[in-house]
Amino acid sequence: IDDFTSAILLDAQKADSYYQRGRVWYLTQDFVRAVRDFTKTIELAPLNLDAYYQRGRAYFSLQDYDKAINDFNYILGSEPNNTSALYDRGRVYLSFRDWRRALADFDRVVLLEPTSDAYYNRARSKRQLRDYSGALIDFTSAIELDTSNARAYLQRGRLYVVYGQYENALADFNQAIDMDPTLADTYAERGNLNYGLGNFDTVLADYEAYQALTGMLKTEMVSRKAVVESRTPLATPTSAP
Repeated sequence: IDDFTSAILLDAQKADSYYQRGRVWYLTQDFVRAVRDFTKTIELAPLNLDAYYQRGRAYFSLQDYDKAINDFNYILGSEPNNTSALYDRGRVYLSFRDWRRALADFDRVVLLEPTSDAYYNRARSKRQLRDYSGALIDFTSAIELDTSNARAYLQRGRLYVVYGQYENALADFNQAIDMDPTLADTYAERGNLNYGLGNFDTVLADYEAYQALTGMLKTEMVSRKAVVESRTPLATPTSAP
């Protein structure tokens, strides 16, 4: 940051110095300063689409969704197949809960540049639109492209529960935890499923892991935890005298 600031002091009209400092601000999660530097970059170099893109991402991080969409729209007006802008605009639409527009953007990304994240987010859109079979296919595609995508395993596991495929669901929850032991919701889902299946031995451990990661238990987990804790172990049969 100091080097780019020094460069700006030497030449305040050099757009790239503001752009590079803005990227550093973004990486350090100082999104307000990042927006300021990307805006200055655009003032000095209005055709710099990368500056619009980076500013859009910074606005998104600040939850200033309207301005983020404006920046991504500006890019797409010049480059309709810019997959980065399409992808991030789709993410903004997900935040808006505008599932259909999100789906439209992720459809285009999957067509142009099919990545694990693109399939994952398209699957999220489809699930919200109750296209469960389509979502299941996309979560599977996300996993095939990136077998370490823990969130895809979690979400596919949730869909397997919807379809009553409990063994597949448990396998996905187990895999998600192996991939990312900090993914708290996976413990909740696995604990809830095992509770429903009567596999009480592992429920408390999963709820405790969830609580350790989040500092809380959901209401239904509190009541289920109490039920499990109150269960009396079966008496061990003894031989007749």
